Amino acid sequence: MREYNELMERAYSGGTSADSPIKDGWVGDLTRIFDSSTGMLSAFFSTGVLPEKGMNLEYAQLLTNTTKVEKQTAEGANLPTGKVTLDTKTTPIETYGGYIELTIQQIKRSTLPILDRSLEAMTLAAGARKKAVLRAAYLKLVADRIAIAAGAGVLPLGATLAAATATNWTNLVVDAAIRYEALALPLEGMIVSPDVFKSLNALEVQGHRVFKVSDERNTVGKLNLPGLSGDIGGITVACDPGRTGEAAEFANSRALRQYDSGVTQLQDENIINLSKAFSVYRFGAVATEIPEAVVPIKLAA
Repeated sequence: MREYNELMERAYSGGTSADSPIKDGWVGDLTRIFDSSTGMLSAFFSTGVLPEKGMNLEYAQLLTNTTKVEKQTAEGANLPTGKVTLDTKTTPIETYGGYIELTIQQIKRSTLPILDRSLEAMTLAAGARKKAVLRAAYLKLVADRIAIAAGAGVLPLGATLAAATATNWTNLVVDAAIRYEALALPLEGMIVSPDVFKSLNALEVQGHRVFKVSDERNTVGKLNLPGLSGDIGGITVACDPGRTGEAAEFANSRALRQYDSGVTQLQDENIINLSKAFSVYRFGAVATEIPEAVVPIKLAA
């Protein structure tokens, strides 16, 4: 018994997995890949929980808010009154997906990770589709705000993009802060097209760059050029690489809310021709909850 116990306590000195090469298994997280490929608009705007049932999403859209809280003028006097008006809106819950077919030989005998890369490619394509859907919803909201009579939905820059100075932009931020103060919402960011982002990068005052990209002095913000982001006067500047032309808007993240399910993978095997089919799909909807929280910037012609 003593000899047996000593044998059991003896340190292991046999072979291990390090003695022979072992192929890595698929550990990719499709949802993680999807989330990281959905773009800056998805990261900027709000998200919600998609309902488990139904093919339409019902939500409340803010129309007006006249509520106020003030000092009571005298004991027993009526307090000031106001109200919030909402409108019930619906948006369809869409299904997005795609599939691939591979032979058993491709999957089993290939020396390259064809299945792993195919699943990853479909997931990235799903992320690209989400970017396109969200951008379409955002651009429709921007167009609706521009179309409001007498320019009430926009803020003028006061100059063309080419002629705009640093003062034009910083004054515009002040005007936007006043507009959002009236909405009781924080001014969170400015979404710009690549043309506007490049113009901001070129701004100078007395030979000094307005936006810090290195250790420049006398700046009013900073730009991360490869990251297509930055800040001006303390608010976020986010460049949407999918936009074209000269366009920019102030925005609060509550303007749009995204309702999305996770990415699901399905697979099926065909025993007649020795192939397998793989698909990914998700459900999603975009709700325009507070339209006034997006304020387009009007550039002079």
